[in-house]
Amino acid sequence: MLLQKNTFLLLTVFASLFLGSCTVKETHYTPTEAEEQFIKFAQEEYRLNPVLKSAGKTLWIYFPLEHDLFLMKAGQEEPKNTRKKMSLEYIDGAFNDKVFSFQYDIVPAFKSTKNNGLTTGYTEDFNKAHQGAINAVNKVFLNAKEAPEFIVLIFADIKNGLEINSTMYLQDLVKYQTGALPYEEYINRVLTETRGNNKIIADTTGAHINYQEISFADFIAKQIVNKVTFKYQRSDFAPGEDTEGEILKIIQSTFTSYQIADFREVRLEDLRSDTHRIYSPALLGSFAE
Repeated sequence: MLLQKNTFLLLTVFASLFLGSCTVKETHYTPTEAEEQFIKFAQEEYRLNPVLKSAGKTLWIYFPLEHDLFLMKAGQEEPKNTRKKMSLEYIDGAFNDKVFSFQYDIVPAFKSTKNNGLTTGYTEDFNKAHQGAINAVNKVFLNAKEAPEFIVLIFADIKNGLEINSTMYLQDLVKYQTGALPYEEYINRVLTETRGNNKIIADTTGAHINYQEISFADFIAKQIVNKVTFKYQRSDFAPGEDTEGEILKIIQSTFTSYQIADFREVRLEDLRSDTHRIYSPALLGSFAE
């Protein structure tokens, strides 16, 4: 649970560090030159030793770190109990054979969430490493001739076996840097997860990672899951009781933002009630906000 609760804070840290860190120059690197320049910049400016691996149009960047990523401390405010009308128990999504499928379990909440007065965050060492990585991405890959479509940043605590993964669509980063994409929308487009595994311990090369190309449709499916999770767990604007309608509005909004049209249908499965719904592109359009 500690790792899950860190996700939104991490996204906030990511977005804040992007601001002001991009200086686009007229240098245009080839793919090989870009990777070489990234490693050089990260090593010389931030004492980082990244490992880069490409899989199609996806670039994976692994940062082995020998310090803690997370910290826990007392909150600045008095603990308060919060009451939410709806509770997200589970959600997942996938794309296959031109069909977007989502399974979810969202139920009415009958109890308040207890606040124990603790807050989780990130160490100063991690923040410095992350800022260095973002600065290097901005400096190099926004000036590349053939930039990757997706960049996955992996920060690994190789002493304790923990890591933070962040997947970004490079065009979203460009739009955010130029002011075309609002802060709140950008942080919901970055896919961030934390995980633990004994295989991470002492792994200085990223050997435990399954490097593969990220498909755009899969990224969209996971982003929708990310946005629904945000809506039900962290948004200041509480969702209504029409769960299916709330999910469909998020799906349609995401499709509109990315101009998604090459799909046959959207399928929703409510695991709690065991109901299945199918929406054609035309019917989905009626849920536009």
